[in-house]
Amino acid sequence: MKNAKNSQLLLLLALFAACQAAPAPVATPVRQLDLGALDAEVRRAMAVMDVPGLALAVVDRQGVVVAKGYGVRALGSDALVDADTLFDIGSITKTFTATAVATVVDEGTLSWETTIAPHVPGFERDDPWVTQQFTLADALSHRGGYLDVEYYGLRPDMSREELLVRLRHVQRVAPFRTAFEYHNVLFALAAFVMEDVTHERWAELVDARVLQPLGMTATRTQRDGIPASANRAAPHELTQDGMVLLPPSPWRDLDPIPAAGAILSSANDMAKWCLFQLHAGEPGVVPGLSPDTLRAMRTSHVSGVFDWFPKWGYGRQRAGYGLGWMVLDYRDDADQHVAHGGATAGMQAWMVVSPKHGYGIAMMTNAGWAGDCVHFAIANWIHDRVLGLPTIDWTGDQLVPFRGAYEKWLREREPQLPRDTSVPPSLPLARYAGSYDEPLLGPMVITLDGPALTVQLGIAKATAEHWGGDVFRIDWHDPNIWNGFITFDLDAAGVVKGLTFDDSMKSKFSRRADGR
Repeated sequence: MKNAKNSQLLLLLALFAACQAAPAPVATPVRQLDLGALDAEVRRAMAVMDVPGLALAVVDRQGVVVAKGYGVRALGSDALVDADTLFDIGSITKTFTATAVATVVDEGTLSWETTIAPHVPGFERDDPWVTQQFTLADALSHRGGYLDVEYYGLRPDMSREELLVRLRHVQRVAPFRTAFEYHNVLFALAAFVMEDVTHERWAELVDARVLQPLGMTATRTQRDGIPASANRAAPHELTQDGMVLLPPSPWRDLDPIPAAGAILSSANDMAKWCLFQLHAGEPGVVPGLSPDTLRAMRTSHVSGVFDWFPKWGYGRQRAGYGLGWMVLDYRDDADQHVAHGGATAGMQAWMVVSPKHGYGIAMMTNAGWAGDCVHFAIANWIHDRVLGLPTIDWTGDQLVPFRGAYEKWLREREPQLPRDTSVPPSLPLARYAGSYDEPLLGPMVITLDGPALTVQLGIAKATAEHWGGDVFRIDWHDPNIWNGFITFDLDAAGVVKGLTFDDSMKSKFSRRADGR
C-alpha cells in the first residue's frame, strides 16, 4: 500500500510539473499589437483633421483588446471622451436593423424574399411590377435603383403616410436589382414590415432581440430625450474657420426613419457588438442566428459601394452590399471584411470585422465628415499589422493630402455663380412671397421679413439675398445645409409661377394658386 501511495504521489507531482511547464496559449495577432504605438497613431490621425474626440474598440474572439476614449466630448469643455461616452453611430444602425429582421426570418415569420407591398399599405414604386416584386432583400441591400433624396430630414416629424407618398416621387437612376444605390428609406420599409408581422415597433424589437441579450445597456435607439448631463459627445464640423461646435438643431434629435440611423452607442457597447459578430451563428450565442441566415447577410447581393473606398484599400477586387452589411476585400483581397459606416450631422462612425482572422474594430468621432477618413487611417494601421502586410503610412500618405483636398472642397462647395446686382429684381420683393410646392421636397414658404426674403423648407430656414435679376442666394441658418440659389420663374405677364431650387436635382417648385 505504501508503494502504491508513493506511486500516486509521484504521478501527481509529474502531472503538476507538466502543467507548469506547458507553454501559455499563443497570443492572437491583435493581442500582439503595440498599444502604445496604436495610441500614438490615433492621436496623430486626430491631429491631422483636428478631431476633438474619438472612441475606439478593438476585439478578438477571446474578448476586448481595447475600449477607450481620446480627446474631449466638446470643444471648450474639459470633459474627456471615455469608453462609455455616447456617439451617434449613424448608419451602423442598419446592421442592428438587419439583425433584428434576421431573428424574425429564423423564426419563419418572414423570409428575405417577403414582399413589402402586402405589409406596408401605401408603398408604391414608379413601376407596378417593381412595387409587387420589391422584397426585404431588395430593401436591405440597396438594390432598388432609386436615388436617396433626404426629403425626410426636412420634416423629421412627418407621418408614415406622408413618407410613403413622397417616396413615390423619388427618381429612378438604375434598373431594379442591377446596381447599388444607397437609400435610407428602404430600411424604414423593413421596419414597417417587421412591425406588421411582430406587432412591435422598431425600437422595441431591436432592444428586446439585440441590445438586451448582448448587454448593450448604454446604447440608445433614439436621439431625443437624453439628459443634458449625460456622457455624450457633441457634434462638430470642420469649416473654413476651423473645427466648430455645432449649435443645437432638430436635425440631430428627431429622426423619421430611426431604423436607418438613430442609434447612439459607446466604445464599451460597440465592443460587445463586434464580439457578437465574431461569434454569431455559433451554438448557444444569443441572439441566435442560423449559419444560413448569417451567410445570407454577409454575401454580396449587389456589386459596388462608395467610390472613395479603393483609395483606402477597400473593394479593389471585390465589393458589394449584403443584407445590412458592406462586403469588402482589403488590400487587393488580402482579407475579406464585413463593414459599415455611419454619419449624422457632426458625427462619423466606422465598424469593420474580419470573420476569417477573428477580430473587429469600431470607432466613433465627433468631427463630422472630417472624422470619416480618420477612421480608415486608424483601422488600416491595425489591419496591416494584424494581417502581417507590408505597412503603409495611411496617415501620412493618405490622410494628410486628404486634409488639403477637404479644405479645397470646403472652398468650392459654396455656390460659384457670379453676382450681378446691377440687374434689379423684376418685381418688388413682396411679390415673390408665397407658398411653393414640389412633390418630393415641398412645400417651400417664402415671406418678406423686413428688407429681405426668408425661405422656410420644412425645419430648414434661410435668408434669400438678391444676387441678380430674379436669382437669389439662399443662406441656410443651419450650417449642416449647403447654401445655394433659387431662381424665380415669371410668366409673360410678369407673375411668379414658380421657382427652381438649385439642389442636385434642380428641383422645380410651382406656386400655389391660392397663395397658401
